[in-house]
Amino acid sequence: MGGYPRVGPALAGRALARSRRLAAMMAIAQQPRLDDRLWMLFWELADRHGRVHADGVHLDLPLTHEVLSYLVAARRPSVSSALTKLAEQGRVRRNGRGWVLTGEPPA
Repeated sequence: MGGYPRVGPALAGRALARSRRLAAMMAIAQQPRLDDRLWMLFWELADRHGRVHADGVHLDLPLTHEVLSYLVAARRPSVSSALTKLAEQGRVRRNGRGWVLTGEPPA
């Protein structure tokens, strides 16, 4: 490591960022309401992968209902119902293979 002084701090920074993301995902999974879990998950992912547009934050990830169910520790039919509820509230909508988030992120 002596010949590469920047590698150590870079690895430590990545490990710290990973532990913070895991802590956030654990906090999301502890929320009792599924629609809140999904909303928090979308914003957590948007923080890393989202792009801000005039109509909202675009999250261009191929997140199917099944994948979302694994990420929020729920069953797929329940995720579909919660996504319908979020869509009816105008908070999230599909955009091709991705998603668009509107409104303010969770506190």
